[in-house]
Amino acid sequence: VHIYDGEEKIKFDAGNLLLSTHHLIWRDQKNHECCMAIPLSQIVFIEEQAAGIGKSAKIVVHLHPAPSNKEPGPFHSSKNSYIKLSFKEHGQIEFYRRLSEEITQRRWENMPVSQSFKSYLLSMGIANPVTREIYSSGTQYHMQLAKQLAGILQAPLEERGGIMSLTEVYCLVNRDRGMELLSPEDLVNACKMLEALKLPLRLRVFDSGVMVTELQSHKEE
Repeated sequence: VHIYDGEEKIKFDAGNLLLSTHHLIWRDQKNHECCMAIPLSQIVFIEEQAAGIGKSAKIVVHLHPAPSNKEPGPFHSSKNSYIKLSFKEHGQIEFYRRLSEEITQRRWENMPVSQSFKSYLLSMGIANPVTREIYSSGTQYHMQLAKQLAGILQAPLEERGGIMSLTEVYCLVNRDRGMELLSPEDLVNACKMLEALKLPLRLRVFDSGVMVTELQSHKEE
């Protein structure tokens, strides 16, 4: 997915989009430390822009003016009040639908980040988190981690309709691992094994690059 500042294509031209209840997130495909997040509360409305000859389909995101206390980012300011998300490999229809749902539901208002996983954190202590040092190979580690993730995530997934973005999974799991934090790469590798191990969860990757964890029983409406 490429990002446009208004009509101008900027340097962020090859990344994946992630969507949570609070943020629209873009992450560089090669440099995972290069990441941008827009609070969903900053979005005024979105619209679709159809593909044309030599042009990819886009989602236009219209934004409120940046607040004076915004955190530092790659741009101090912009003359434009909108950005465009350009999808080279399709997937924009599904992403537009999910983004529209989050904006309509406005779940960030009733579920602050500090409270959204409160019930899970209180009831889901991980006494012995799976750590890499215990296992002689990465494959064994990821297999055991996948099994632990299945046990941790099944109840939260059932409460959330059977699907969670990988960003939300990452936050949920790491908030309860103390000093034994899980890396994004290990999380993805473990999630890739969920289906092969015949666990009740699976990793799903949309054409846009958006990754989610969902129950095997989850079906699109």
